[in-house]
Amino acid sequence: MKKEKNLIIASFGLESKHITLETLAALKKCDAVFSDCMDGVGGAGEFIRKGCAKFHYLSGVSQPRIAAKLERAFLTADTVGFLTYGNPFFINLTASLVKDVMTAAGIKVSVLPAVSSFDSIVNLLDLNKFSLSGLRLLGSVESIKDPGFIPEMDTLIFLPGYLNMKGNGKFKDNFLRRLRAAYPGEHTVLVINRPCMDAAGGLVKTTVSGLADVFDGVDKTATIFLPAKAENARYSGPAAQWEDAASRPGKPPKKEKTLILASYGLKPGQVTLETLAALKKCGAVFSHSLDGGKDDFIARSCAGFESLRGLAGAGIAAKLKAAFHSHDTVGFVTYGNPFFLNATTDLIAAGMAAEKVRVRVLPAVSSFDSIVDLLDLNKFSLNGLRLVDTAACMDNMGFTPEMDTLFFVAGDLNLKGNAKYRAAFLKGLAAAYPGAHPVSVINCPSIENASGRLIRTTVAGLGRVFGKVDKATTILVAGI
Repeated sequence: MKKEKNLIIASFGLESKHITLETLAALKKCDAVFSDCMDGVGGAGEFIRKGCAKFHYLSGVSQPRIAAKLERAFLTADTVGFLTYGNPFFINLTASLVKDVMTAAGIKVSVLPAVSSFDSIVNLLDLNKFSLSGLRLLGSVESIKDPGFIPEMDTLIFLPGYLNMKGNGKFKDNFLRRLRAAYPGEHTVLVINRPCMDAAGGLVKTTVSGLADVFDGVDKTATIFLPAKAENARYSGPAAQWEDAASRPGKPPKKEKTLILASYGLKPGQVTLETLAALKKCGAVFSHSLDGGKDDFIARSCAGFESLRGLAGAGIAAKLKAAFHSHDTVGFVTYGNPFFLNATTDLIAAGMAAEKVRVRVLPAVSSFDSIVDLLDLNKFSLNGLRLVDTAACMDNMGFTPEMDTLFFVAGDLNLKGNAKYRAAFLKGLAAAYPGAHPVSVINCPSIENASGRLIRTTVAGLGRVFGKVDKATTILVAGI
């Protein structure tokens, strides 16, 4: 029987320290590994190269040639790895091309989720709770060449650096002109110049009127954040308030108290090397999602681990506060990306601020990353991808058929007492979209095996499967 050929599309995240144990283990099993983003021998991530049987550098190689080299590798190999950056299917056209070529050649493709720039930015800007109208992502060159701004939504604009490329001057002028027409001149604009924000200096705060003065410094790694008009006051302070190295003003005490907010992703195997290293240095580590049993390798690697399963947010915050009487550095482990729709970490962060405890948030694989990979959302609607916190706005839900929409925390519509909101959601969806329009119901927390976790239905059929929507469910409604 002919042996199955497998391509593993993986990533180390934003830096080599963000690689997950799952990805490291998968690469070690490959007959050959290729990478379009790793430095040469002796560069960053050398430990990744050394862990692979055969490692090939493809930095600077065109997308079609990368795909061709990978396809040729299967002449002598059964399992090949392709290592890229960020989350493999989040605004990474090389990964999409590679997948298409391999699939056409009859090669099975598996995609491993990784830390993305989205995760890092969400943590940096504390977007745990975004605008009630949603968080809109614009992620293609075409969409930023002719943008349609929606001031009611928080907006993240990826790839704005392409407007600074030769020949794109007219598109840049159009972008800035439309921005000024949509927002007041004094409206805050944040330019995030590095996807990984471990140190100060990578965040530029300006205004709609002042953006043109700093736009020449926007490069291909930059992202622009526009808060919703209703949220603008929240971001009007100095830029340093969001930077990890300057998390609070004033001279720090000799022994600064630090809380490490970390996560193992969607399952323990997705913990990053950075997170493991940080937790090992903590005096005590707590978690509301790990049980600390004999098979819990994360708990076993930490000093003074205590499981807080079943404890409510206020009780967790009190435990952490008490731990600082004996320790300078305390860790808290959650699931998903720590600051993405996580009410517990939101409460903890507020409590630590009141105690003048510095909070350091480490990026992790989120349900967003896994969903993007599962549904191949590398290229989403030109009008953007809208993220909605269903629980926060169920009493005033708006629908946007012109863009792709992910409804997170959809399971709250099935909670006791929310039947009227569930009925209103289904009625509003039916009014905004044709009955035959496709709907995907994604049941996280871990969806590398899509069987049973992905339900494909329609607007008309959603009501019949809505009973399967729970607290870990996200619903995708594609744009028309």
